Amino acid sequence: MTRTRLFRPTSVLTAIAGLAMTAATATAQSELRPPKFSESPSSPKIMMYVVAFVLIAAVVFAASFKPKRTHQD
Repeated sequence: MTRTRLFRPTSVLTAIAGLAMTAATATAQSELRPPKFSESPSSPKIMMYVVAFVLIAAVVFAASFKPKRTHQD
């Protein structure tokens, strides 16, 4: 029975090459800045309230079910 090595040279070189490629793309980029917006994004507030109400109603409805388990389980 032959024993296999834990680290193969090809897998180590492949991992180093992958890390080098990601580091190279990160260093090649110019300075990163967040985009500038002229006005703040607005969300439809009525839709947010409707979704929140539906979610809360679903939770209350699910919590109102009688459990099917008894003390004998």
